[in-house]
Amino acid sequence: MSPPHSLPSSIDIQRQLTYLQAVVSSMPQGISVFDEQLRLRVWNQGFLNVLELPNHAVYEGVPFADLIRIPASRGEYGPGSIEAHVQRITALAHQFEPHCFERTRPNGKTHLVQGEPLTLGDQIVGFITTYTDITERKAAETLLRKQRDQLQTVLESIPSAVSLFNQDAQLELCNSEFGRLLELPETLTRPGTSIREMFRFNAERGEYGSGDPDQITRSLMQRVREPSKHHFERTRPNGKTLEIRGVPLAEGGFVTVYTDITERRHSAEREQLAQKVYSHSPAGIIFTDEAHRILSINPATTQMTGYEPFELQGQTVFSLIEFEAGQSAQEMSEQLVMRGTWNGELAVTQKNGQTFPAGTRINRVDDPQSGLPAHYVWILADITERKEAEDRMRHIAQTDALTGLPNRMALLMRLAQILPDARRHQWKVAMMFLDLDRFKTINDTLGHQVGDELLREVACRLSRLVRESDFVARLGGDEFVIILPAISTPADAATVASKITATLST
Repeated sequence: MSPPHSLPSSIDIQRQLTYLQAVVSSMPQGISVFDEQLRLRVWNQGFLNVLELPNHAVYEGVPFADLIRIPASRGEYGPGSIEAHVQRITALAHQFEPHCFERTRPNGKTHLVQGEPLTLGDQIVGFITTYTDITERKAAETLLRKQRDQLQTVLESIPSAVSLFNQDAQLELCNSEFGRLLELPETLTRPGTSIREMFRFNAERGEYGSGDPDQITRSLMQRVREPSKHHFERTRPNGKTLEIRGVPLAEGGFVTVYTDITERRHSAEREQLAQKVYSHSPAGIIFTDEAHRILSINPATTQMTGYEPFELQGQTVFSLIEFEAGQSAQEMSEQLVMRGTWNGELAVTQKNGQTFPAGTRINRVDDPQSGLPAHYVWILADITERKEAEDRMRHIAQTDALTGLPNRMALLMRLAQILPDARRHQWKVAMMFLDLDRFKTINDTLGHQVGDELLREVACRLSRLVRESDFVARLGGDEFVIILPAISTPADAATVASKITATLST
């Protein structure tokens, strides 16, 4: 006869509840757990912060309706009776249905609210809800969407048809003139459309002349796989003549501009159109000669740099560029001669000595008679806001919120850099994994505030102890990792380990 299973003691149960509350309290999101009667059982400080609930109003067993009544009384659920809002929301909660939505509070903070019912067997025993602050992410998304809208606005202001295909030969964006001028159905001007579909559609309607549509499509796709700068004219079946210019992108894909030149008065109208775009473009435009000496700049360039045209005319355009390590004016000049185009980011110097990041596109203009480089066109776009948003998001994603150390993601990225270098240069790399003895006891006895302060102090001491080239990261909990790149012998790592032990023991 087997011995009966002993039931957990009240101490065991209390210990488990303490562990649970510790986990919940350490979570960066707000968390609340209500039982099947919608009474609050588990929560953390984040829950109070998200809803701006006073501490005295939140206690174990408080009804869901009492908590909802607080934001309802502040008008957060819109106009109308407070009790009507409380009853409506409480009725929804009683359904115990999973939900996920975004909510922006009056203080401007946006949270992702996710809820799931808790079940024991087939019985619902409660509901858990998390509140994640996504304010910065939403701001970054809004910024990116705004920039894309601005780009689309610029494209729509261009009188020519413009299309951009990515490295997979799929349409990324185009302006409305693209579909109108080429008489394409709306289904072929949607982002994600394959250029093969467009080629096939045009071949079947005789756009490229007589011939087998399959063979024509295959021939055109071969050119797409090996894109190059091109410029030619084509007369469509409807009698219109198009000037077609295409430029491959450094990251893959290509931009094509289609211009209806049927009624154009060649040189005069061409010059007038170019001058209009040049003068009113929101992008900075710089024209140079074949030696990169500045011939003219547009008003947007003056606004970006602070320089008037007469101050830059005759100067080399490279005098405006602050090159990073590994970059040089000579290297860029050689690339432009060979490839005819350059795309990337550059640091542009303003008249006041400050610099700003600029998305830069450079195109070579060849002499039609000799075929030699005659001019270069620089197009600059100030991307300061985008870079700042990217830096903020990158910092948030790669930094441990408690200690300020790099987190697990940053550690993996650092290893991806260090290990290939170590293999290539035959360097030795040491990795030390560190945790704190009796850290859990400290947390349980002295509280999580003391535990958090201990983790911050450990992080501070480790950061002061190692070299600038070394790397310290927090994996989570009381676990840390130290990377020592380019050590001479394993003894070097042992020496550092001894110093760490000594430092953390005092």
